[in-house]
Amino acid sequence: MMRTAVAMLLATLVVSGCVARVSTSSVGKLSPAAFTDASTGVVVLSASASETRADNQTMLLVFDRASNRLVPDLRIWMDSREEPSDFPEYHGTVHALRLPPGSYDLMPGTLNFTTRTRPTFPLEVRAGETTYAGELYMTWNGEREALFTVRDQYDRDLAVAKAKNPAVEARPVVKRLLPAGEPLRR
Repeated sequence: MMRTAVAMLLATLVVSGCVARVSTSSVGKLSPAAFTDASTGVVVLSASASETRADNQTMLLVFDRASNRLVPDLRIWMDSREEPSDFPEYHGTVHALRLPPGSYDLMPGTLNFTTRTRPTFPLEVRAGETTYAGELYMTWNGEREALFTVRDQYDRDLAVAKAKNPAVEARPVVKRLLPAGEPLRR
C-alpha cells in the first residue's frame, strides 16, 4: 500500500513537471569519496530499454526493505528520451548508488499507469564494498506490460563507469547480479 502511494506521488510530480526526467544516480555524478567510504556501499548497475518513450516512461524506485520506505533522491530512468544513452546499440545508462548497508528492493514504476504485475529485484548492500548488480534490461510487451531481464554486462558497464568516474577503481568490484524477486500483483 505504501509503495503504491509513493509511486503515485512520484508519478504526479513528474507529470506536473516538478521532477526532471533525468536520472540522479549517473555514475559520473557520484562523489569519488563514495568509493573509499568504509561505512557505505556502492552498487553499480545499468538500466536499459529496447526503446525510448515519450509517454509512460519507466523509473526504477529503490525501497529500503527494513523500513519499507522509498530511498529519497534516487531516480533511475530506464527509457526516458531526455537522457542520453551510454550505449550505441540501444538506450541505457550506467548508475552508481551509494547506500547504507542493508537490504533493498528495486521496483519499476511508470508515469501514467500501473502495470498488472511489477517485479521486484532484491539488492544487498555491504559496507565498504562496491558491487556490480548487472544490467536491468526492459522490453515492452504491449502498452501495459514490460518484461525485465537481468543481464551480465560487467566488462562493458565497468568500462563506462571508469570512464565517467575513475574512482570506481579505488577498490575491487564484486559481481553479484540481481536476482528476480516476487512480483507485486494488482
